[in-house]
Amino acid sequence: MRHCSIELRMIETIRRHRAGFRCRANATTPDRKRWKEIGISPRRHGDTEKGKGAGDSQAAPRMNTSTFPMISAFSDSCLYSRHSRAMLSLPWPFSVSPCLRGEKSCSDHRTDGSDVSDSHRTTGTPARGIRKEFGRVLRTALASFLALLLSSVVALAQETPPAEPEPEPDPKLPKLKDMAVPSAEELLTGRPVDWLVIRNESVLVVEPVNPRPDTLAKMQAKIEEARKWPRPAKPEEMPAFLRKRDSLVYLQVALPGESEEPEWQISIRIVTQVIHHEDLMLRRIDLLLNEGKFRDAYELLFVLERNAPGWPGTVERRHRLLLLEGLAAVKEGRAEAGMAYLEDLHTRDPKFDGLKAAFGTVVDKLVAESLETEDFLRARHFLERLRKRDPQHEAFARGRDELLRRSQATLALARDASSAKRFDEAALLAHKAARTWPATPGMAEAVRQHAGRFQSLHVGVIHWAGEPTAYPFEADAEWRLQRLAEAALFEWDGFDENARYRSPFLDGWEPVDLGRRAVFSLRPTRTTWESTPVLTSAGLMGALAPRLDARHPEYDERLAAAVRSMLGRTPFELEISFARAPMQLEALLQTPLRRTNRVGDVTPPQNLAVGHASPVEKESGPASAEAGAEPAARPSMPASQLISPDALAPRFLVASRTPEQVAYRRVQPEADTLPRFHLAEIVERRYPSRDKAVQALLRGDVSMLPDLRPWDVDRLREDARFFVIKQALPKTHIIQFHPQTKALRTRELRRALAYAIDRETLLRNVILRGAPAERGRLVTAPWPMRSRAYDRGVAQIGHDPAVATALALAAKKVLGGKLPELKMVCPPDPIDEAAAAQIAAQWKARGIPVTLVTQPEADGSPIKWDLCYRTLRMSEPAVELWPLLTLEPQARVASLHFLPQWLARDLIAIDETSDWQTATSLLRTLHERLLAETELIPLWEVDDYLVFRKNVRGFRPEPVTPYQDAESWSVDPWYNLDPP
Repeated sequence: MRHCSIELRMIETIRRHRAGFRCRANATTPDRKRWKEIGISPRRHGDTEKGKGAGDSQAAPRMNTSTFPMISAFSDSCLYSRHSRAMLSLPWPFSVSPCLRGEKSCSDHRTDGSDVSDSHRTTGTPARGIRKEFGRVLRTALASFLALLLSSVVALAQETPPAEPEPEPDPKLPKLKDMAVPSAEELLTGRPVDWLVIRNESVLVVEPVNPRPDTLAKMQAKIEEARKWPRPAKPEEMPAFLRKRDSLVYLQVALPGESEEPEWQISIRIVTQVIHHEDLMLRRIDLLLNEGKFRDAYELLFVLERNAPGWPGTVERRHRLLLLEGLAAVKEGRAEAGMAYLEDLHTRDPKFDGLKAAFGTVVDKLVAESLETEDFLRARHFLERLRKRDPQHEAFARGRDELLRRSQATLALARDASSAKRFDEAALLAHKAARTWPATPGMAEAVRQHAGRFQSLHVGVIHWAGEPTAYPFEADAEWRLQRLAEAALFEWDGFDENARYRSPFLDGWEPVDLGRRAVFSLRPTRTTWESTPVLTSAGLMGALAPRLDARHPEYDERLAAAVRSMLGRTPFELEISFARAPMQLEALLQTPLRRTNRVGDVTPPQNLAVGHASPVEKESGPASAEAGAEPAARPSMPASQLISPDALAPRFLVASRTPEQVAYRRVQPEADTLPRFHLAEIVERRYPSRDKAVQALLRGDVSMLPDLRPWDVDRLREDARFFVIKQALPKTHIIQFHPQTKALRTRELRRALAYAIDRETLLRNVILRGAPAERGRLVTAPWPMRSRAYDRGVAQIGHDPAVATALALAAKKVLGGKLPELKMVCPPDPIDEAAAAQIAAQWKARGIPVTLVTQPEADGSPIKWDLCYRTLRMSEPAVELWPLLTLEPQARVASLHFLPQWLARDLIAIDETSDWQTATSLLRTLHERLLAETELIPLWEVDDYLVFRKNVRGFRPEPVTPYQDAESWSVDPWYNLDPP
């Protein structure tokens, strides 16, 4: 029977191992001892280990704990080391006798499994043989039954794990409820750890475990998958198979800061929860969001998203952060920023809980703020943003209904104003209603009726005429207003090689007697769109008389020297006799006309001329310390005073002024019976930058920009909504020296300043900034390259730092060993200021100290300057060069006192010339000598451009001034239907 039954000694072995099985970790520390008390065992190298208990001197054999429930129940309550975990390893099939395997008869095997040779077999009688054979069959059947029974027990133990014993409560381990979430600083700078929660809610703090996230779920999935593994075909492979499957139950962990036994393993059957380091970060983020510390929460969330992309719960926290930040911004008064947060959240998750209500809160507040200030475009803007995301939102319906109600009420007011013949008010109300809600029924007809009767043009600018500035000459703002405000006897009509002229008062003018006399035929009527009055010969004589009187402030020395007498032939015909035939009669009579004043009346008008510098008196001097006198400067005054009250023919006057805009209105309104009306008002709106002005043009807030930057031209040309028009005269940039600054009379210093400027680089990088090169050109004279007086054979001034430094040293020696500190002014334009700043820096690099002044004096006193970055548009060099070099609004012989004698003689010679050929020859000679002596530094000329919306009609294809013939323009009624 000993060969036909299971070797019961294996059962005894199991019993002994169960009685002596224990965790084999060295209890060297209190923490390790506590771990051992709840069944934690370290991982060691080696398959077996000598027992450490009393009487245990033999190595414990390996035991498959999944084979026997009693061992499995014990082992599952312990944390084992991977290398020293005690397991029983039984050979297949648990040391069953060979006869159970059906290989040979039991007599052919010994207890140890070795065969018995045929020579030692015993034989008996047939009856004995039958009994022997019967016993063999019986033993075989019994063994098969027992084997089947044991196999069922083993399978049951493998498929159905035994109930886990509840671990004893450990008062020394922290409980989950007592664990504090680490701070943000600890999570970001400390070593990451995970929390393992045991069934008794105790927490073990370990190094980050794997797999992650959802550790328990992933390990349980692997266990379920292992149950489907195919069983080994060979019996000797079964123990390894079972050990491999059994190892899936254990989680490999490492203790923080453990050096002796760093690696452990624990059964997942006693672990109820794994709180990963990333989960702790999410808990801290939740706490920070509840406290309103959005900045800290964002930083923690950013680190989490970067280190663990796609971690469960990260997206929800990101969305919650956006929602809470949006609501917090609304409470802080930053509703527009809150709207941006909510839109970002809507893009990520349109159905996020609380988003719809938050949208309603933010949009209601934004619309209420906009309606309070009557900024209807802003209100429509936010309503449109909400409509794109949720067309059925209640906040959109509320805002739309309120704007519609206000628009209808405004249209009713416009109808009442029109009935009372307050056409300007009616047009204003119609535009206001269109801005409020353009989809109002009947809006198109109302705007056509009211805005068509009183046409208004809105223009975007960055400076107004008359604003205080450090620049002492006519800037672009005054250039715009110059011909809009007052009419002159002759005005520029265009420019080819020379300027072309026309007159709003004359039907014709004809020189007679070889140009010594001129007969002027005045127009007896006006067209319906002209606002200038009818001018008679007596009125024209009275307007010219003050300019011929030496005692009058408007005395024009050049005109008085040319005119001998005036005679009124008829009410509409005037004859003027000249002492000598003038070379350009029209250029002499460009100044706006004034009303008649008494002879000898020296009371100055409120302004001599729009944008002109005040005269340079003899006592005025340079800004440099050694001169000690005051240079010329243009007085600052309100825009309402830029138009003289003595103006004979004003066109547009200042009607209203607010911090945001100035309105210039036609002096003489058009009659109500006309079938077609023209421009009645120009409203200049000021913006902080040209970028904002372009934005206003695109939005429809303005319909014209009078000065485009070179790099904006192509972009607006491609837009079908606009006309981009090039002006007839380019803008020339020069560096001008004050004639009374003693230091600048040194030729070496002037040439050093010229050679130090890298003009080509500045033109390309500062002025044009990527625009086509043909829009800006280097020049050698202050007049246009297209002018007949321009000599293209004059060489450019090159950039030579070495020569500039040498000349500066030479000038320093001439001036007594020290260069004075020079002050430079420039126009109030961002591009010009940037170019002037870089020029000043290049001069300083060559040892020439120059300070750029861009702001006016606080007390309004004139700026003392030595150098001027100046911009100008010169059409008649023969007439305009003298005032340019002497800093005077008119040519005066006394002002030539500060110029070199050769230059004064040349200017007088040109002024006394009566034919163009001689004047052109003298100007070309002067062109070359001005550059050689460096009396000024020509820089470059840049083409000017205007842009109109296509509802503006009647402007010239190549105007000389931005508002040329503005009285004849028409503005078709238009309002923007596009969402703002």
